[in-house]
Order: sequence, then C-alpha cells, then structure tokens
Amino acid sequence: MISATRRAAKVTLISALFSLTIGAALWVLYWVQGVQIDEDGVLREAFFLLGLGWIFTLGAVAMLLTSLFLYFWNR
Repeated sequence: MISATRRAAKVTLISALFSLTIGAALWVLYWVQGVQIDEDGVLREAFFLLGLGWIFTLGAVAMLLTSLFLYFWNR
C-alpha cells in the first residue's frame, strides 16, 4: 500500500508536469502570435504571456523539488 507521503509526492509531480506544460504552451502562444509594429510605431505584443509562462514554469520547478523531497524523505 502506498503511504500518504508518497501519494502526495505523486500528485505533486503530476501537478508539476501539468504546470510545466501550461508554461510551455504560453511561451508557444507568444511565439505564434509574434510581435507587430503598427504604422504609428506602436509595439503590439502579448507581453503578459511571457510573465504567465514564467510563473507556471517556476511553480512547476518548485512543485518538482517538493515532490522529490517528499519522495526521498519517506524512503
């Protein structure tokens, strides 16, 4: 039977992979949308996608480290 700590580590690992996928998808969306400069010289870009991508990716790294800590702590 799996202990509660190992189950928590597994759920945290799955959440980290999900968050990393979202972060990568946000960066791909930014790349696909591209950057445009209007005739007036105004820069048009979805800059918020970069920030959200970093938040999800750094959150995934934190969850991954937590998952590894929980897994090896209970060995």
